[in-house]
Amino acid sequence: MKDVYVMKIGQKVFLGFVFFIFASNALAQNSIGHDHFVKNPILPGFNPDPNILRVHDDYYIITSSFEWFPGIPVYHSKNLADWKLVDYVLKDERILNLSGTGNSRGIYAPQISYKDGLFFVVYTNVKTNDWPYVDAMNFVVWSESVHGPWQGPVFLHAAGIDPSLFHDDDGRSWLLANEIDFRNNNNQSSIRGIVMQEFSTKEKKLTGSLKRIVEKSDIEGPHIYKHKGYYYLMVAGGGTSWEHNVSVARSKILWGPYEWDEQNPVLSSSKRKDVRLQKAGHGSLVETADGEWYMAHLASRPVYKNNEFDREEGYAILGREGCLQKMVWTESGWLRNYTASPFPEDSIPLKGVSGTHLDSGIYCDDFSDKALDIGYRRPRKPIDTSLFSLKARNGFLRIYGGDSFRSFYDQNMIARPVISLQSVAETCVEFDPAGFRQMAGLICYYDTRNFYYIRISRNEAKGKNINVIISDGEGWNTKELLQNNIPVEGWDKIYLRGELHGHSIRFYYSSDGKKWINAGDALDATKLSDDYNNKYGFTGTFWGICAQDMLYRTSYADFDYFKITSR
Repeated sequence: MKDVYVMKIGQKVFLGFVFFIFASNALAQNSIGHDHFVKNPILPGFNPDPNILRVHDDYYIITSSFEWFPGIPVYHSKNLADWKLVDYVLKDERILNLSGTGNSRGIYAPQISYKDGLFFVVYTNVKTNDWPYVDAMNFVVWSESVHGPWQGPVFLHAAGIDPSLFHDDDGRSWLLANEIDFRNNNNQSSIRGIVMQEFSTKEKKLTGSLKRIVEKSDIEGPHIYKHKGYYYLMVAGGGTSWEHNVSVARSKILWGPYEWDEQNPVLSSSKRKDVRLQKAGHGSLVETADGEWYMAHLASRPVYKNNEFDREEGYAILGREGCLQKMVWTESGWLRNYTASPFPEDSIPLKGVSGTHLDSGIYCDDFSDKALDIGYRRPRKPIDTSLFSLKARNGFLRIYGGDSFRSFYDQNMIARPVISLQSVAETCVEFDPAGFRQMAGLICYYDTRNFYYIRISRNEAKGKNINVIISDGEGWNTKELLQNNIPVEGWDKIYLRGELHGHSIRFYYSSDGKKWINAGDALDATKLSDDYNNKYGFTGTFWGICAQDMLYRTSYADFDYFKITSR
């Protein structure tokens, strides 16, 4: 039997959120009717720009994936409360090549739609966003199933970002996106408005000409919905931080002119520092079979360093998460939160939902399966079985050393989003480095600029040793936490542990997985956030295991298990 310091059921432990991502906390009876309340976020952790779709009695949400591979996760639900990660849209490099993609570039704001037996997904692949010049190419793929095979991609245009398909009831389809105009660069927004062009679902190409339907700065994420004779244009505004929001306009004619709702925004946290869900915005709508309406949107649960609700000290370590709001139509035909307030609700009512749904629990992979769990992701590259092998040694994951942690190319890391501000990650690794250029261990990772990494390596003075690498920016902004490396010569197994508690994180090591020793002082976890150092980040924090070989690319580390506990 393997010496693994975790409880096991069969080959894996799946408690709470494993395979499933659940809306947090137990459901409570609604005093009005027989609804239950489901607590947000429904998709905790890194799940930005959620786009929702219903096909018959199945609900789907897809989200942005940026530089992470595979691209565009697909979640499925039967009741809007229980969500399961079932697949990815962009699963191989034939469809998606992210090699060399910078931090928080890559796949932006995908949208999923369904017409005539086909699923369509449109998305932006951002290569450069050095505003006002943005290299953002929009593509479409299509399939009879969300599991693929996906056909395409077909390039559409590069006029702006956040594409969306609207299928009108007359059989015609239209592609929307925002418009980026680099000429508006004199202290003005380079986002000029929303553009639209006809799309042939049969020929899988654009037809006609691209035209602007709305002129308004700083808007993105456009979607059109048709309801009771009106075309409703929903957009995201206010940037992507504390002023983020959702606004709505309508017109009797598809091409406009569009009338903006006088009570916009219909969703925003900007005027309430005390609400739990901040940065709320980027919405999409779904109608249930019973005629009820819900909005999927992103929001963040920031942690505050000192003063609660002080946005100057608020940091979204978990990134932008997927949330749901119940919506209603007013008598005058405008969209509102069911509470009549624009502020996002912690809990929303759902009919016919029962049971307990949690975003806490234990994930433990002992690497006994034939394939890696669907929840793992890798920066920019597919998880190649020749570099991440479950066959090389039974019951272990062998990771071969790759590029440094600064690389935009071949980082050999697999990781999972952190879903709770109280989170503990643990692993056991067997690794015999030949020198200082070879490393392996446990990483808490935001991007190539900001991470904490408890690594095993070797040097001339201490031999095999442990230290914590701190990355606080690009280039030379990297240091080791301890002045003296911790010697572990002769240790065959080394247990590593990281504990995230709100705005602090601390690392530990052990020879047996029972007695844990501090590997230095607590560190500032807020550096692992979208907000830190104004870095223009859009992702979230991950726990990962990894290996580097900056010499011959021949060394490897064997990982016995990978466990994450979320509370």
